[in-house]
Amino acid sequence: MILTEEMFQKLRGQIHWVSPSRIKPKKIKSPKHYKYFKEHPDPDTDSKDNGNAFHMIFLQPELFETTYVCVKWDEFGADPKLNKDGSLNMQDKFNKSIVEKLTNDNPGKVLLMPNEAETVLAEKKSIYSLYNAESVINLKESYVEATFLAFARFDENDKFIEIVDFEPELFLAMTEKARWNYIPLLCRVDLANKTERFIADLKSTKDLSQSEFSRDIETFGYHIQAAMEIDILNAALRLPEEKKYETFIFVCVENHPPYDAIYFIPKEEDMSTNEGVKRVSLVDYGRKEYIKKLEWIKKSMTTGIWQGVAVSSTDYEGQDICRIDLPGWYKNQNPLIK
Repeated sequence: MILTEEMFQKLRGQIHWVSPSRIKPKKIKSPKHYKYFKEHPDPDTDSKDNGNAFHMIFLQPELFETTYVCVKWDEFGADPKLNKDGSLNMQDKFNKSIVEKLTNDNPGKVLLMPNEAETVLAEKKSIYSLYNAESVINLKESYVEATFLAFARFDENDKFIEIVDFEPELFLAMTEKARWNYIPLLCRVDLANKTERFIADLKSTKDLSQSEFSRDIETFGYHIQAAMEIDILNAALRLPEEKKYETFIFVCVENHPPYDAIYFIPKEEDMSTNEGVKRVSLVDYGRKEYIKKLEWIKKSMTTGIWQGVAVSSTDYEGQDICRIDLPGWYKNQNPLIK
């Protein structure tokens, strides 16, 4: 189901859900890593704050106007004191006094310093210059910043079966035994077009080359995010097969000049399977990965043992031992036998 903000706040203390952000990063290598980072989340940083502004100016422009103030350079005189990276030097007394005045003049609002405001506005301009941008970022025909709740169902051996939807009140009313075979899943999509049935996700990144963004996908688990959002949304909306979401678009822009932008759409390729030839993409790899991680979590919940990286090793059954070797590139460059 779709959760309103009021429902989300009400349920967050009652239902312990798993979201893509909790399991998608490469650093979540085992149940032990999942448990640790869930209990010790990364602190908010300036980059996250700027990321919030970046998303809000696109997806919730009215809210952006009431949340942020874009500070202009001329507030700081003709020759403001800057750091090496071009940001304002906040050790400078004059700069600090101007920021204090602006803070007092705009109670409750977040100040975007001139370099931050320039970046966010330039990113917006660049993305809207892309082909068909008005149709891709179609706020009127889309679920925007919408939160979806569904449930992963498992068998008695902690193996994943499917993702299903039902009312959270029904889940809370179930007995502990009946509830045991489910893990609640929650995602918040940037934008899901209702008529064209695609999900679009905004990414502000350092490098838009295909090779670099491909590495970002693997490192930050964007393929896991894509698969989970598609599957959770389809279940939460109870969509029939012919109306299910399948397409995921990465709407990407550089976070530095010249603020280049591009769409990345998952590439499909043919793969032979037991059922015949199948078209697969990074979404399929992401689906396999998130199911594997959910099964880790489910088994850990059942046994109470949050295993480390040995969960992925089958070299020695039941032991924390894994065979190791030098990287292939090293052995190629340093052969023992010529």
